[in-house]
Amino acid sequence: MNREAILKLQEFAEELKSMLGDDLVAVIIFGSVLKSKNFDDVDVLVIAKNPQKYMEKNKGY
Repeated sequence: MNREAILKLQEFAEELKSMLGDDLVAVIIFGSVLKSKNFDDVDVLVIAKNPQKYMEKNKGY
C-alpha cells in the first residue's frame, strides 16, 4: 500500500472517530489495497455500536 493511501485512510478513520466517538469499535481495511500498489478500490469495514442511530441521522449521505 502506498503512503498516500495510508494517509487518506488514517484521515477517514479520524473522521469516523470524531463522528461516532466511543461508538466506533473498529475500522478494518482488507482486500487488494493491502497487497498491491495498484488498486482500483479500497475495502473498508466499519464496526460501530448503535449503527441505526447514525444511519437515521445521515440518511442520504
